[in-house]
Amino acid sequence: MKEYVLKVSRSGPFRWSKYQIKAEETTTIVELLEEVESTVDPTLTYRHSCHHGSCGTCACIINGKEALACRTTVGALGTEEITVEPLRSFPREGDLVAHLGSMIRSMPAAGSYVREDECNRREGAVFQRFEDCIECGCCMSACPVGGDFIGPAPLAMMNRELQKGSKLQEDIRSKALSRSGAPSCRDHFACSRACPSYVYPGRHIQELKKLER
Repeated sequence: MKEYVLKVSRSGPFRWSKYQIKAEETTTIVELLEEVESTVDPTLTYRHSCHHGSCGTCACIINGKEALACRTTVGALGTEEITVEPLRSFPREGDLVAHLGSMIRSMPAAGSYVREDECNRREGAVFQRFEDCIECGCCMSACPVGGDFIGPAPLAMMNRELQKGSKLQEDIRSKALSRSGAPSCRDHFACSRACPSYVYPGRHIQELKKLER
């Protein structure tokens, strides 16, 4: 066991709380937050659900980088002071709770959660698998493009829907190529680096840009 300082951004301007807590190197950040909330500070607010990186609800900024708190261990961070903040670019509902409504509303209405598995298709079998995007918002938080830009996650899903031959192809294409869509991307690829599910939204946006030509 080793002692760490957990520094958490709280609701309100310029407010932080520090907690000294002992943990193993394999302890995850969400487990630290649970320990603090249950034994030290019951007012601490954060979001989590599945504990194994499938739901995306615990996404936040850990030591300056977007990550899933349930998959980030204290040992992997390599620091004795750990800072945790809510995702950027979203309204804040609580200490570490970001409201992702703007991202969800930008997702294509025809969006489906299953797709053909490319690996098995190459081997002659056809299976369905879930889409890799867990809608955590990490890519949206990491993206430096502001304004009315739709954002990486919705654009990546739009590209997937176009690839799958959605019945709403014309509507999706029109939105994806609008002024607030793929043309506004500045090719930083911060979204792809931040994505915990290896969706590589930057690649999807590049594919959308090619549709303009």
